[in-house]
Amino acid sequence: MDPKALYRERGFTPSLENGIVAEGHSRVYLDSTVDAFCKTFFLASKQRHKNAIPFFSAGFTPIVDFGIAPTCPRAARRQEAQGTRPMPKFTMGFSIIEILVVVVALSFVSTILFTSFFSANSSQALEKDAAIVAAAFERARSLTLSSSQDQRYGVHVEANRVSVFPGDSYDANNPANRVEVLNPLVTISAHEFAGGGDNVVFKRLTGETDNTGTLTVSLIADPSRFFTISILGTGIIETY
Repeated sequence: MDPKALYRERGFTPSLENGIVAEGHSRVYLDSTVDAFCKTFFLASKQRHKNAIPFFSAGFTPIVDFGIAPTCPRAARRQEAQGTRPMPKFTMGFSIIEILVVVVALSFVSTILFTSFFSANSSQALEKDAAIVAAAFERARSLTLSSSQDQRYGVHVEANRVSVFPGDSYDANNPANRVEVLNPLVTISAHEFAGGGDNVVFKRLTGETDNTGTLTVSLIADPSRFFTISILGTGIIETY
């Protein structure tokens, strides 16, 4: 049936106003009959031009929505409100291969960054603890030269700490001991002092020592990275 004739029978005059018809000065939305016409005349994209002619003649304009079969504005608005409007035929997205490539790339970059950060952190810890160990020997010598509390001082060495102690021998229970604990990444991997043992004691007035020797401060994870601290007979401490 001719759309114009149908709408004249219903008392409406077709007009091109965004998918609605007008009667006098009032605007009335298209009812389900118009929706049925839209679906009837716009079934396939191959027939768009042919099927659009009756709607052009009736005062309507067909709508092309991203490659899907056109729908009238009234039906489109209702579908959008109900959330049932069909999705476009072609959508943007990522394939599984693209996602895997991105994941692998991110993992590779993360590994490099973590390794660099760990290496930098380890280097800083090693350098800092080597300085702490050397400072402990220098402190013991300085306290001895100043005759603090009328005593001589020495340094007791363990794998993860050094202790500055007063007197001629080390007493672990002495509250006057000053203990410096090393970073968990760092260890004193080796030490060798004249006379044996783990202590270096300095002489009053001169600051000299009979316990000359060396010790090595290194990384636990990489022993090839280390500092060597040398205690000379004069009491001078050298780090290299």
